[in-house]
Amino acid sequence: MINPRVFISFAHESVEHREAVRVLADWLIERGIEAITDHPYENRPPELGWQAWMLHNIEDVDVVLVVCTPLLKARYEKREELGIGLGATYEGAIITQAMYDAAQRNTKFFPVLPDGGNYENIPITLRPFYNRHCFPSGNDRILRLITEEVQVPKPRRSFEPRLPGQLVGANDNRLAPRERQVYGRESEIMRVLDFLRSTEAGAVVCAQVTGTGGIGKTEVCKAALKRWLTDAPQQRVFYIDIPDTASADEMVYLIGGALGAENISSFDELRPLLREGVYYLDNLESVAETSKGQQVLRRLLAQLGVRLLASSRVSLPRDLGQPIGIEALPLDPAVQLFRDLWTGAEPLEDSEGLRRFIDKDLGCHALSITLIARLGESYGLSGLIQRWKAKGTALAADTLDAGTRQGSLTVSLALTADSLSAQPGALLLWTLAALFPSGIDEESLSAFEHSASLADHARQRLSRHHVWTQRAGWFGLLPPVARYALDEAMNERGGFSWGKTKSHAFAYFTTLASRADSVISSEKSLMARRHLLDRFSAVIRLLETEAKLAMPQRDLLDALNHSLLDQYQFRAVESRELLKILYSRLSYPANAIKVLGDLEGQLGRPEEARRLYGEALELYQSEQNGLGQANTLRPLGDLEGRLGHPEEARRLYGEALELYQSEQNGLGQANTLQSLGDLEGRLGHPEEARRLYGEALELFRRERDGLGQANTLKSLGDLEKRLGHLEKARRLYGEALELFQREQDGLGQAITLKSLGDLEGQFGRPEEARHLYGEALEFFQREQDGLGQANTLRSLGNLEYASNNMVAALTEYKVALALYAIEQEPMGTAYTWAGVARCYHVANSESARDQALLDAFAASEASGIESLTGYIFSVLVEITGSQEAALAWIECHKI
Repeated sequence: MINPRVFISFAHESVEHREAVRVLADWLIERGIEAITDHPYENRPPELGWQAWMLHNIEDVDVVLVVCTPLLKARYEKREELGIGLGATYEGAIITQAMYDAAQRNTKFFPVLPDGGNYENIPITLRPFYNRHCFPSGNDRILRLITEEVQVPKPRRSFEPRLPGQLVGANDNRLAPRERQVYGRESEIMRVLDFLRSTEAGAVVCAQVTGTGGIGKTEVCKAALKRWLTDAPQQRVFYIDIPDTASADEMVYLIGGALGAENISSFDELRPLLREGVYYLDNLESVAETSKGQQVLRRLLAQLGVRLLASSRVSLPRDLGQPIGIEALPLDPAVQLFRDLWTGAEPLEDSEGLRRFIDKDLGCHALSITLIARLGESYGLSGLIQRWKAKGTALAADTLDAGTRQGSLTVSLALTADSLSAQPGALLLWTLAALFPSGIDEESLSAFEHSASLADHARQRLSRHHVWTQRAGWFGLLPPVARYALDEAMNERGGFSWGKTKSHAFAYFTTLASRADSVISSEKSLMARRHLLDRFSAVIRLLETEAKLAMPQRDLLDALNHSLLDQYQFRAVESRELLKILYSRLSYPANAIKVLGDLEGQLGRPEEARRLYGEALELYQSEQNGLGQANTLRPLGDLEGRLGHPEEARRLYGEALELYQSEQNGLGQANTLQSLGDLEGRLGHPEEARRLYGEALELFRRERDGLGQANTLKSLGDLEKRLGHLEKARRLYGEALELFQREQDGLGQAITLKSLGDLEGQFGRPEEARHLYGEALEFFQREQDGLGQANTLRSLGNLEYASNNMVAALTEYKVALALYAIEQEPMGTAYTWAGVARCYHVANSESARDQALLDAFAASEASGIESLTGYIFSVLVEITGSQEAALAWIECHKI
């Protein structure tokens, strides 16, 4: 084995320093390292001369150790007087140039310090590569630096991207206890652990007293999950927080979101996404109380590898097995919790009076104890007990039985509100935060504080009194704490006011929705849309709360709803539930019904979409609203066209066109003509399609609608490409791209760039196609369009296959397949598996090829498109060599 060679660069700081470097070199030499220094040349210079000697050694050795001292740093950085100490200066220049040439990638030059040396003495260019090496105390580590190669641990299993709802392990902050520890729940935690460690199908953790919240169900589940993941970090757990008012469809949507998919609206769409693991459903009661919710739970449990853990006030023994009951805390842990959280000035002794108060009045209820203990600084224990009894008596006479644990929590919340009412804005912030089911973010909270002219004291008091807890920039309320504030505010009592709350909330979200509702897809509007959609659950809770009032303020509902009409599509499932509540309350309900029809069509429910469009049409007709009728007929035509009913689509487009003409609405006419052009093009009538596109373009130009022109030119380009007129298609795509750029429409640019890439591929220009696909992908990613990314990657895979780059093709196909799975798009999935099969066929990997073909046939069957199955069969014929061989393959694989 060749001895490692090391050059030691240092400045002659002192005789002692020079000797220390020599000792280091000798120590390395004794251990088989060829350590080169200038010590042997103390009396006679090297034969090559100093400059060549230094250059050759620095270039030829394996490692250069730079001993960093004040003098060396000054010389390396040329901060010393000229002509003094040229050696270190020259070495520094060589090393600096070598690192510059390597673009600061460095596996050779490493700074070391003498014991007691200072990090500040390391030259700036070498600081990123300092790894705390010093001598002589760290000689062994320096030896390992010279001799060891970095061995990056190899993963023991294939990579799987972590999904949004998946816990990252035992230290995931979602599992952190709210009070730093869990009191008095060891037996319950162990029972949940027994379930987690077993192979049972499911378990439910619920309180036995119906309606009682805050007793500690979630904390028990979190503690058990934390322990389990500590012992078994390879386990997969998904954490799904179910809002109070969620429906069964919304629960399906939330589980889909936890698995990385948006707008999942049915269990059939969810089922292919489900991964093996534990699904923790927190706060399940709103769903568990409905028959549809119970049906979804049963279907979940029927899936292989899916296990459910749920915290709920409702017990479902028939579906989820016998519940693990969470009762009141044992008295000793309850007293300990109270004393640990006590904020009073005087020390709190464990007395008989304290125990009686915690047991008889607070009912050993965990959340009640948490809230009341934090009132100690305001009242002291004796004053607190007196206030408790007075408040409990008043509430019991009015609304509740103060002897129940639910009464205990209500009294605790009421006393907390009494204490906070002295702080301006505290109850307002409490109610505003209650609108955010998953917690209010810092940006929204600051906006509300600014609009209400509030100081920081209000939020600080809410934190101190445990109304909310802060984690990673979000302020979260427990469900019973949020419910209490909203209930009190809607009844305008206890210092809470819905009138004040909604004035700030509607103003904030209407402004945000208006910014997002920009025709121009600019960076600002996209950011505003993202901001709005991230807080969409709060928007829904605001609208639902106002709509449920006996006399809702319709102008506020109308204004916000109008601003949201183009945003509902991005949160289709949640929006559908909202609109079912809203449309009967709005001043112009036909608009909401029409949008609800759009959502049902988007979610794959054509019959429901037809029914809603029909209802909207009747209302528009009764109101003699021709424009509303036209705006409903056009998407109804789109729906029928997608369902393969061209004659019905033509009829509906024709009716819409007549109404737009009578209403003198040029844009409506233009959009309808474009839709008709698309229909005729798909039906193989190019001349008619060209005529319709031409009329649409003329109207869009007259209306100065650049985006409409761009979309029509793009459709014309698609038509010409299908007809083989590639140069004409390229020109049309180019014109469309210019308009999309002028309109700052990122999605339009992405789609057009992808089409141009396809075109260049047909022209036999792979490099230009790759470049265009790359640009398209950037835009699709920015627009968060997973389907667009998948389609582009599939086209890129096809290009690599045609270029005989099988490894590159498979890489693109596999990423596309992952995106298609998230988007639940079986047609794209089938085409992509066919491409994968071709690649494996070329690579002579028969088993992988056959599996890809099986997956392609399965996806085509799921799509229900006969022509797609025919395409997969044609690929099979291509692979097997004949139709007879393909049929034999199908028979063998029992398709």
